[in-house]
Amino acid sequence: MDSRRKWAACSLALAGLLVFYFFILPGILKKQAVRLISQGSPDVSVAMESASPSLPAGIRLGNVVITLKSGKTVEIRKLDIQARLLKLMGGKLSLAVNSSLYDGRLKGAINFFRFFSTSGPFAAHFAFEDIKAGDCKLLSFGRQLTGKLSGNIDFAGDTGNALQGEGGMQVRIINGMLPLAPNSIGLELLAFESLEAEAALGEGILKVNRLDLKDKAASGEFQGQVKIDGNAPENSEFQLQGYLTFSFDPGRRHAARLLGTYANPALDIMREERG
Repeated sequence: MDSRRKWAACSLALAGLLVFYFFILPGILKKQAVRLISQGSPDVSVAMESASPSLPAGIRLGNVVITLKSGKTVEIRKLDIQARLLKLMGGKLSLAVNSSLYDGRLKGAINFFRFFSTSGPFAAHFAFEDIKAGDCKLLSFGRQLTGKLSGNIDFAGDTGNALQGEGGMQVRIINGMLPLAPNSIGLELLAFESLEAEAALGEGILKVNRLDLKDKAASGEFQGQVKIDGNAPENSEFQLQGYLTFSFDPGRRHAARLLGTYANPALDIMREERG
């Protein structure tokens, strides 16, 4: 009799645990995930179709849509967030992220340095590959930047003022087009086989150490900076200068500047130089 009671009690406890794990916990995790992604900002809204536990200590989200104040969106088909148990045992939260978006993948980690908190100082590293830039509205330059995007980003800052953080990035886009404002040579779309850039971020300035553009019709190199507008990212200002070489005149370099804003970049051909 005692044995049957023990089995019944264990069965009830197991049933209760399963109900909590599959029916109650997803709702709790969904709210926590929204809070983590938006960081409580009224300028960021998060919606998702599904949320479920993911072993050993994480959550899997389906069809996540992040909408910014500007109206631009990021759509993530699948997002898996795992807490690293060893860090968690030490009182610090470290999250491993693995996601599928725009036919590509993004993987990385976010480390928070306050005890059991997702606010305050943090450090992050992300690597991404084969993301279709043409499908991501966040990369819209008035018209849409296209190509397959790969690279990595390292960043450290504070959730209360992330724009003042520091970091670095390497980016490569292949087989794409960069839309431009009308210019003196009538070039409104800059096509390229590859665009590679290395940049460092500090105090709201993205310092572009190298931007190389290659195509059958033209190639170029640029350096400079981007002044980031944290309140209206589409108004961030390009201040890059370098040169372009065209295939029809390979012995001549054309000094050029990439100016304008994120929403309306402009290419200015300044003068001609013999190579």
